[in-house]
Amino acid sequence: MFARRGKGRKRGREQIQKAAFRRPAVVGRLTRKNSEKKVVSLSEKVRNHEVRLLARHLLE
Repeated sequence: MFARRGKGRKRGREQIQKAAFRRPAVVGRLTRKNSEKKVVSLSEKVRNHEVRLLARHLLE
């Protein structure tokens, strides 16, 4: 669907998790109180970002 970006250097066990790509996108996941901040994988950030772009595009 989207062109993959360059992988950059992989951090530890964050080899792009395949499962993360299949999970439905949760956009609000990045905006949470610091107390319950959760680690968001790189792939998920990218996907969230793309979803946000799409959403903004559709709203116009």
